[in-house]
Amino acid sequence: MLQRQQQGVKIENLQPCITLEELQQLRQVCGKVKVDPSLQQYILDLVRATRCDEEVTLGVSPRGTVALQKATQAFAFLCDRNYAIPDDIKFLAPHVLCHRIIPIGGRKSRSIMERLLRAVPIP
Repeated sequence: MLQRQQQGVKIENLQPCITLEELQQLRQVCGKVKVDPSLQQYILDLVRATRCDEEVTLGVSPRGTVALQKATQAFAFLCDRNYAIPDDIKFLAPHVLCHRIIPIGGRKSRSIMERLLRAVPIP
């Protein structure tokens, strides 16, 4: 497998594992996963914390906020639930938001996010 990968995969040999229609259906189903207003507020509080933090030059944007909610919905769906829980957000936030902040100096965005997750109250 590694040797084939090194030689390069010919795009024309790739076969789709899902149709565009199936992908659109999955997106619609994920979009119907319930995110309680208190969880939406939790997402907003996390995002605001990145914007006000003394170790962050530039915090999470509105697009990052939406991305976290959509990721939360998709994760809940993959966990076979039609509703999100706070742990979904706590698990996903570092993965979705770390690359969306610009820390000051040599600070690490991962450690900043972990600190903010401990500081921001969970609903």
